[in-house]
Amino acid sequence: MVRQELAKLLKECRGDGGKELMGAVINSFYELEPNYADHYRKREAIEKAVTEIMVGNEQEEMRRKVFALGEMARSAVEEGGSSFTNLTALIEELRSFWS
Repeated sequence: MVRQELAKLLKECRGDGGKELMGAVINSFYELEPNYADHYRKREAIEKAVTEIMVGNEQEEMRRKVFALGEMARSAVEEGGSSFTNLTALIEELRSFWS
């Protein structure tokens, strides 16, 4: 969208009486977009990755690893876990500055 089109869109949305503008997607790097387009993923590549995750041979192994990582994360934030302990220590250290 070029600047003129954006200005026209905003004027139309602002002056339409009862409707409220909820938001607009604005690409302020319009001129630079071709320089970054090679980072975009093609539809086919995304479809292939999703298919592998959902029905591929490695599906069960991936799910097992995800489940194990979830359990590790859960135990880290429970009382006595590493994240819980580190956050508690940080809070205590910050409190010591105000005491």
